[in-house]
Formats: sequence, structure tokens, C-alpha cells
Amino acid sequence: MFFVISPDPPIKQGQTRYHFLILLFSKDEDFSLMLSMNEEEVEKPFEGQLTKDMSGSLYEMVSQVMKVLVNHKITVPDNF
Repeated sequence: MFFVISPDPPIKQGQTRYHFLILLFSKDEDFSLMLSMNEEEVEKPFEGQLTKDMSGSLYEMVSQVMKVLVNHKITVPDNF
């Protein structure tokens, strides 16, 4: 599973600009995450969109956290 990030402005290293960052995740990799915040710190600023204990596929958790942090829509693949 690929996760593509398009930073604005692009990341620049020397004269080269990188318009996209591509992360590669395995579909079979499950992950468990425990945020180092108490329940109130998680629920109040993120309006209940995140939980303190999260588990599942790594790519799903990364997309969920990114969606909440950057407040943008994330496009996911679907079956055709």
C-alpha cells in the first residue's frame, strides 16, 4: 500500500525539489499504538477523531492520524 504526501511548498534539497513523498506499507502488517496522552488530551483538541489506544493495519492508522493532524481529505483506493 502506497501513501503519497504532497507538501506545499515542495521539499528542497540543493537545486532539487521533491513534490511528492511516497511511503510504502505492507498490507499484512498489523500495529498497535498507544498515544502518550491522557484521554482528555486526545479527545478535546481532536474532537473524538483519535483514541488513546489504536490498533489495526499500519497504513490505516497512519492515514487516520494524518487526516486528523493536517485536516485534509485522504483519498483511498476502492474496488473496481
